[in-house]
Amino acid sequence: MKTDELINKVQQLIAIASTADNPRELLHAVSFVADLVAAHTKNVTIERFERNGKPSFLAYAGAIRPKRFDVTLNAHVDVVPGKSVQFIPKIAGDRLYGRGAFDMKAATLVEAMAFCEAAHHTPYTLGLQVVSDEEIGGYDGVAYQIEQGVRADFVITGEHTLAPSTIYTDQRGICWIELAFRGKTAHGGYPWHGENALTRATAFAHAILERYPVPDKEVWSTTANIASIGTTNATPW
Repeated sequence: MKTDELINKVQQLIAIASTADNPRELLHAVSFVADLVAAHTKNVTIERFERNGKPSFLAYAGAIRPKRFDVTLNAHVDVVPGKSVQFIPKIAGDRLYGRGAFDMKAATLVEAMAFCEAAHHTPYTLGLQVVSDEEIGGYDGVAYQIEQGVRADFVITGEHTLAPSTIYTDQRGICWIELAFRGKTAHGGYPWHGENALTRATAFAHAILERYPVPDKEVWSTTANIASIGTTNATPW
C-alpha cells in the first residue's frame, strides 16, 4: 500500500467514532481493519471474537491457528470519547489530526499492512491481533482471546513510546485497590471513646507514600497514587 492510500485509509478509520459506549462503531472499526487485511493478502485466516459488545479479531497465515505465535502484532481501534468535530480528520502541514490518529489508529493500519506483507514470508509464526477495548482495560479483547487459547512468545504493541526511537520490552503493571476503613462513633466531647475512620485512612495514605515516595525524575520503580479519600459522613462540623 502506498503512503497516500494508507493516509486515506487512516482518515477513514479516524472518522469512525469507535468509543466504548458505541458498540456499532466498534464493530465498524474492527471490520474495517479486518476487511483491509483480507483485501491485501491471501490464504489468511481472520478469526473473530466478541464478548460484551467488544469485538476483536486474530489474523494468521493458513487455516490452522498456531498453538503459540512466535510474534504477535497487537493493536486497538477503540478511542476515548471526544467531540464530534474530533472525528473529522484533517491534515495540516505534514501532520494528521483526529481522535485516535496517535492512539492508535494510524499505528493499527501500519501493523496491519506490515502483517499483510510479512505473513507468508517470515521464518516464524506471525499473528495480528486487533481489539476494541484497550481504553477500558482489555478484559473482552486480549484477555478474552487468551481465555480462548491464544498464546504468543513475543508481542509487539504499536502504541507510542515515551522516548523517540525506543522499543520497550518490559511493561509496568497496575494494581487498583479500594480500601474501606471503619471507625467507632463517640460524643464530640469524648473523642477518646471513638475511632475516627478518616484519620485511619489518611494515616494509611501517608504510610503508603512514605514507602513509595513520588520520584523526582524518570525512574523504573514501583510508584503509588492516592486517587481519592471519601466518606458518607454528612456531619458539617
